[in-house]
Amino acid sequence: METLPSSFLIIYGIFIMTALITAIISNARDRLIPFAYMTIILSIGAPLFSFLYTVGRAANRNELEHLFHQISEGRFTAIILLLCYVYLFFWLGLFVWHYFGKAIKKYSLLLWHKLKESPLWSKLSKQRGE
Repeated sequence: METLPSSFLIIYGIFIMTALITAIISNARDRLIPFAYMTIILSIGAPLFSFLYTVGRAANRNELEHLFHQISEGRFTAIILLLCYVYLFFWLGLFVWHYFGKAIKKYSLLLWHKLKESPLWSKLSKQRGE
């Protein structure tokens, strides 16, 4: 039976643990409470449910291939699993934006102004005829 490479499983584990830890932090700070509770439930439940779902896969497929094959067949369970993982990505983006959004905006604008003042920018705009 095929399986995913170890490096993918390590990245997957880091992703799940990061989602769980950020949800606990957000819950402890009383921020984004409904999203944090949902993330805690999904970051524990989705990997367990995913493991149980991929136990009966064909011998020539790994876990991810099995999931996408089941999605292409329109299996409701596989679609729900995919939506769980999409939500966890959404949560990480929401967490970063909520806690670091002002700093990201400030430093990206600063970087943009520095870039526009650089000699490289003026050289490129002269080449384009601006």
